[in-house]
Amino acid sequence: MNAGYFGSRSEEIKAFLRSHLEACVEEFSFLNRWGKDLPARIGAFARGGKFIRGGLVFLGHELAGGRPGETTLKIAAAIELLHSAFLIHDDIMDQDRMRRGMPSVFWQFREEAHAKGIEESEHYGTSMGICAGDCALFIALRLISSADIPDGVKDLVCRESYAIGLAQMADIDYGTFSRIPSEREILDLYLWKTARYSFSLPLSAGAMAGTANEELVSALWRLGESMGIMFQMRDDELGIFGSENAIGKPVGSDIRLAKKTLLIAITLKRLDPVSRSELTGILGRRDATADEILRARRLIETSGARSELISRMNALAAETGTMIDALVAPEDSKEHLRSLVDFIRTRDR
Repeated sequence: MNAGYFGSRSEEIKAFLRSHLEACVEEFSFLNRWGKDLPARIGAFARGGKFIRGGLVFLGHELAGGRPGETTLKIAAAIELLHSAFLIHDDIMDQDRMRRGMPSVFWQFREEAHAKGIEESEHYGTSMGICAGDCALFIALRLISSADIPDGVKDLVCRESYAIGLAQMADIDYGTFSRIPSEREILDLYLWKTARYSFSLPLSAGAMAGTANEELVSALWRLGESMGIMFQMRDDELGIFGSENAIGKPVGSDIRLAKKTLLIAITLKRLDPVSRSELTGILGRRDATADEILRARRLIETSGARSELISRMNALAAETGTMIDALVAPEDSKEHLRSLVDFIRTRDR
């Protein structure tokens, strides 16, 4: 990834977001102590992210020949806040205590309650985390509604946000039964839960704010889908084989939660009956030991599933490269996209 481009855009968005959240403090601090606490907490959580989505809003605008300004900043900050809201809720559902190298938001509340001797501190933390995610969501939607952009952009943001909720429900549901979904079902989940809102939405929203023609918006939407599916494939690999220090959350949670990922589906298809039974005996066990997680990793590795997944990612990277080459857009902006594809394929967090 072009660290210079996305890094500079990230700093712009963070500065805007900091200012916007400070305004939220001024507006709501009279209400109760959370009016001051929550915007700071949400801001700290959001700033721990990579801000790729926000950067893509800028890039989409530039690909359409526009010059980013305050409107672009509003869209970018809103999409980053939406992402933070989804992650806050996602951590509750997955019971992940760490995110971005720090305690997840609901766990922050839980630890504070526990330190004060509050009874049922875990329920308290979960409840407060739900509220925090809701507040982040509505701050984002209020911000996007204030932007001077076509109504189609606002409708697109709301539509894709709703779709994420439905996709998340499917993801939770898949974890409750032993049947492994088909690869098509898994890829559809990746499309709706990750690819569209993380890549297609910011690229297209930025382009639409730059008055892009329909052909370019459609091309960017398809490109975003391919990039997003590749991103999720790499995410699944890192969730099992990554470094906890690098990814900022426990490795092996996908195994303990029996996440029906493409990597797991490929593995189970490749394993012999005895090894398959051994792996399924570990999947979904929240009390799985570190040794059992290590054993599951070895089964996945030796099955050849990880190598197959990497091959598929490389093929998808080549496909996205062809799509980028075909874009009728400034060459320097296209080069930023190529750099991002390389980052997605090789990132360690």
